[in-house]
Amino acid sequence: MTTCVDMKVGQIYVCPECGVELQVVKACGESDHPSCGPQQCKLMCCDQEMQLSTGGPPCGACAGAEAMNVGDKVRVVSLCDDRELCYHEFVGRQGTVANIAFGPDRWPIRVAFADGETRDFEPEELELL
Repeated sequence: MTTCVDMKVGQIYVCPECGVELQVVKACGESDHPSCGPQQCKLMCCDQEMQLSTGGPPCGACAGAEAMNVGDKVRVVSLCDDRELCYHEFVGRQGTVANIAFGPDRWPIRVAFADGETRDFEPEELELL
């Protein structure tokens, strides 16, 4: 049984029922905290304990793009022609991956920019720095 004390930054936990994925972005580090224990701290979804991901393709890997993770620095390199909303002013801008959607395609990828703006992109619209 996994508790918050066992979780490490960067690990991804998956619900065996619905497939939702959660990535650890800050470790607990409070092992003596009264709420950190096998009975008090269970990571649950759909009435089932979430499991540590054993892999699978990271974001972009299926499309031939480089794998991306939350916290990675990226540059906007192109925009798809078939998108209803294209943000051409973002081409060339650099930002940080703030969120990656769950599911088999793992997109959209939300990028946060230094000026506080955020936008969603497809994996092929971004390159890792």
